[in-house]
Amino acid sequence: MSSMTDDLDWQLNKTLPECMLYMLEHEILCDISFRVGPEHRIRKAHKYMLCSRSPVFYIMMQGSLPETDDIDVPDVDAETFRVLLEHIYSDSVAIPKDKVGKVLYASEKYMLPKLKCACEQLLQTLATSSDAPIVLQTAHSFNMTDLLHESLQHILQSPKQCLNSEDALNISADCMEMILSSDELMLSEAAVFTFLLQWATYRCMTSDLEISDQDIRETMSSLLYCVRFPCMEQDFFTTEVSTKDILSKDELLSIYRSFNGIKSEIFSELKRKEPVANRVIRYSSLSSTGSWISNEQDAVTLTCSKPVFLKSILSFGTKAATACLSPGVEIRDSTGAVLSSVQRDISVGFCETFDIDFPQPVHLMANVMYTVISKGVSRNVYYGDNCKNVVNVKDMTFTFGDSIQSKTATSAVFGQIAGFTFHL
Repeated sequence: MSSMTDDLDWQLNKTLPECMLYMLEHEILCDISFRVGPEHRIRKAHKYMLCSRSPVFYIMMQGSLPETDDIDVPDVDAETFRVLLEHIYSDSVAIPKDKVGKVLYASEKYMLPKLKCACEQLLQTLATSSDAPIVLQTAHSFNMTDLLHESLQHILQSPKQCLNSEDALNISADCMEMILSSDELMLSEAAVFTFLLQWATYRCMTSDLEISDQDIRETMSSLLYCVRFPCMEQDFFTTEVSTKDILSKDELLSIYRSFNGIKSEIFSELKRKEPVANRVIRYSSLSSTGSWISNEQDAVTLTCSKPVFLKSILSFGTKAATACLSPGVEIRDSTGAVLSSVQRDISVGFCETFDIDFPQPVHLMANVMYTVISKGVSRNVYYGDNCKNVVNVKDMTFTFGDSIQSKTATSAVFGQIAGFTFHL
């Protein structure tokens, strides 16, 4: 709000966008008002700026029946409208990720293509992160087929990362069904039921319903039949599910009968699929004797031509009858941030390679360089000779390169890190 005590030289040393935003924030010479959101919060602005950026605002204010009073905007909340105005006044804006769907809606409503594009770019970035539920819900609401598929696949392959947030509890029943009904969801049925219970409880709470078993059951509705109770551990079912008044007597009986080999006519007994793992081997030949001893880390870079989920790293074994190893591996992105890491104590013998699985598959984007690091090779083990820096599997190309993170002789064509496994 402007006043007589405002600085008279506020324009100095400011860019044009900074001056425009200052006038918006301090309501200097504003000539139009909006009642925004269900609370009808007053937000003032300038007709000149709005008409210069949006055809919708131009028609609204300069058309055959121009608006003369305060304009009601009941379908856009105050925070989203603020983001919209800041974009109009400055031509750039930081979009809060939890508001991206609402900002996208507003950008379409007021025909602001640059803001819409910024929303789409943000959604693309979030689609393969822990914020994938936000993208799934937004893509479903706006019929964005490619983004919907990409975010759903990421959720199915990394559910523990994606579903442990309030954003996941905010998704619609339609999106819940996409997730819970999938054969590819990598969760135990106990975890599936627990997530559904959390989702239904949250919806009861936000709808001012009593959080009772009956209300939870009504909120779950047909989603309850996405849980494959016959595939659940019987102890968990007995202690955590059957004690709640969520399942009917007939449903309980059907599930207990399935535990004793009698097919359930109510709930699916089909186990969810394990994704098919593919193997990438980068070495052409093994060292003739196991003779690699190092306490330093080995590293190579890795680039994939298509998006994949990295399941495990192949580590070299030993010719010894038995050997106790403590190998560790990690994967880093192009900024050096660790995406996942794991260390194992393992006893091996007479094996060329063995897998070190990551806790959850790691999503690798296409044409982005990552770094694979191996640590703890402190015993006599094999190493690769004449390694291939390019490996083709099916219709994908995997490219290995030298890494500055390697503190040994390991490189794109020599040394440790035998390969990896992945799935799509």
